[in-house]
Amino acid sequence: MDSTPATPRFSKEAGIVQRVRLQLRNLPNPPRHVLVACSAGKDSVALTWVLAELRRVGLIDLTIAHVHHGQHDAADDAMEAVREIGIRLGVPVLIQHLQHNRISGHTGVGIEEALRRERYLALAAMSSEIDADCVALAHHQQDQAETVLLHLIRGAGLEGLSGMQAWDERLVPWWDDSVERTTVRLWRPVLNESADSVVQTAEQSGLPIVEDPTNADTSFRRNDVRLRLLPLLEEIAPGSTGAIARSAEVVQRDRRILHDAIDAAYRRCLGDDGIVRDALMDETPQMQPAVVRKWLMESGLANNLSQDRVDAVVSLVRRGRGNAKIEPGGGVVVVLRAGLLRIEMSNGSKG
Repeated sequence: MDSTPATPRFSKEAGIVQRVRLQLRNLPNPPRHVLVACSAGKDSVALTWVLAELRRVGLIDLTIAHVHHGQHDAADDAMEAVREIGIRLGVPVLIQHLQHNRISGHTGVGIEEALRRERYLALAAMSSEIDADCVALAHHQQDQAETVLLHLIRGAGLEGLSGMQAWDERLVPWWDDSVERTTVRLWRPVLNESADSVVQTAEQSGLPIVEDPTNADTSFRRNDVRLRLLPLLEEIAPGSTGAIARSAEVVQRDRRILHDAIDAAYRRCLGDDGIVRDALMDETPQMQPAVVRKWLMESGLANNLSQDRVDAVVSLVRRGRGNAKIEPGGGVVVVLRAGLLRIEMSNGSKG
């Protein structure tokens, strides 16, 4: 690969760079050291270049992180491309290899979710290693629309329909509270940018790009939404992708209004080892599902949780039958025993 510095054919002070710079300027406590996740795909290459520009003018320190998952023939090429990107931009690169036995060890979820979990574990480890203030992810407007639609298909509530946030914190691993968790601060600088503008930035950067061939595999539901559903919606109503993404922002604002009330009810119902049935029954019928949803999400089930599973748990509480079980997903079961809702692993051990 050519190791000459990347010289983009467009203004460094215009477009995405300028908008991301403004994001930083408006933050009361902007990050200093950013770890950017780079797969070598167009989206992450674009974000890496944008953040490297901010590093160039002294706004941030930057480290590039690459997770080598080994799941397709282009994985080695992607790793080498990221190394080349680091050389061209003068930015240090960290690489972590995923072990196949760890990926296959995530029971009760598909390969997409298993890989996602392992990527977050790897990013959390690398972030801790360099004491980064946040991990930057390249999700853009189309990714937001996909996320909202996927949650909608599963019958999600406000939490799911609010999609992703530009700034977020995540406990890793969120799916296992039996081990020590790390809080990772996430930043999505291009969340409000169109996919076209992000791709254009990547192509004009002059940096090497290696696309993941599995992105065209419609056996993965997200790919199916991206490649078939969103284009159909755009054909029916041009601008649908942006409208769906903007709807997520509206839902986020509404959700914040309800957050305090739900949080107070949740604290009233929370016992030492689960949800106290009598306390939950004292809440209004409208509040009960909200409390159950928050409890399940606090237990790490956010990505597998549908409204029908929440309703099933609430019905279990209202019936009051001891030792009955509900499987909300993620390899766990909810059990009502001795007036207490508890979460257990599907093999019978406590979650």
